[in-house]
This record gives sequence, C-alpha cells and structure tokens, in this order.
Amino acid sequence: QVKKTKADKNGNWALSFEGMPFGGPYTMEVAGKSNRIVLKDIYIGDVWLCSGQSNMEMPVHGWTSVYNYQEEIKNAEHPLIRTFNVVKGMDVDPGKDCGGEWMVCSPQTVADFSAVAYFFARKVNQELNIPVGIINASWGGTEIESWIPAGVYCN
Repeated sequence: QVKKTKADKNGNWALSFEGMPFGGPYTMEVAGKSNRIVLKDIYIGDVWLCSGQSNMEMPVHGWTSVYNYQEEIKNAEHPLIRTFNVVKGMDVDPGKDCGGEWMVCSPQTVADFSAVAYFFARKVNQELNIPVGIINASWGGTEIESWIPAGVYCN
C-alpha cells in the first residue's frame, strides 16, 4: 500500500491502512523530503496489553519458582511472539511516547519476559497460529491510583 500524509507544525502525522492478512514479515518504508526510514521484520497479528503489578511483572526466570522455568527458557523458540517492555517512568500528564523496544521470543530473550504474558502469548499463538505482540506495562508495588486518570477522581 502506498499512502501520503503531511506533518503538522509540530512534526506529528498519522496514517490508516487497509486491513492485511495475519503474517509477515513485511517491510515498511517511510520517506520525507530529506529522510527515509525502512522498518523490517514487521508482523501482523494480535497485540495485547499486559498491565499490572508484581503478578504481571514477574519474569519467566522468576523471583520465586516458575514451574520448570529452565526447560521453558531452553525451548522458547517462538519467532512469532514479540514483547515490548515499556520503560518505567512517572509523570502527572500522560505521554505521547514511551521508551522500550520490541524483542523476539527466543531462549536468549524470554527469561526477562513477563511470565504471565509469555504463557498467554504462547497459548494464543499455538491455538490461532498467528503472530502475537505483547505490550508489557507492568510495575510491581505501584498503587492503583497511579494507573487511573486524574479526571476519574472528580466524577
């Protein structure tokens, strides 16, 4: 698909694409007057937000024993499962962007995946045979109020 758009005075822009079949890898090229970016290894599938406290944050290598975790890590060759761990940070106002990077699930990376998110993604991938992306925005020990928009308290 070829799409065109213009950035606003702050450099923000947005595009919508026609639906595409699950799968990949796809490549996307974004070009401007003086810059060109090529994104590779893009997959289309389900993307799930996994958020919470320590029960969601606990990694596959565990803070306590995750059943059979050494074997799970050794066998975690799942190239169609990706995770994005949102960098922790606090601000009174919601941000437009966050730090982090997508990681492909492999024995070298899975130990730091959220255990709950990993086992969920693996099950979805096995059952539906589609790529699965996990956005992990968990932070153990945070108070529930920090996850609720300030305007909600006024109602």
